[in-house]
Amino acid sequence: MFRRTLCGILWFALVWFVMMGLGGGIAGALAGGHASESDPNFHEGFDQGFAVGVQAGARFRQHYGGWVFAGAAVLTGAGIFFQILPGTRR
Repeated sequence: MFRRTLCGILWFALVWFVMMGLGGGIAGALAGGHASESDPNFHEGFDQGFAVGVQAGARFRQHYGGWVFAGAAVLTGAGIFFQILPGTRR
């Protein structure tokens, strides 16, 4: 039972981290890509796009962090219940 619980916690952390990384990365890339289009100088445009991308990633975390947490918990819980995830079989 301890191994199954530990594997479930590790799977939850992995699923949550990947979902937050993908969501924040996509939001940051979209915002950063549009911000740097107006500046013809590469370095200034890159810095401006990076700053805007970091802010967009932080806004994603603030607005959708709870939903991502709940989604990761539901997905992991279902994976443990149906014994789909490795390390969660009886």
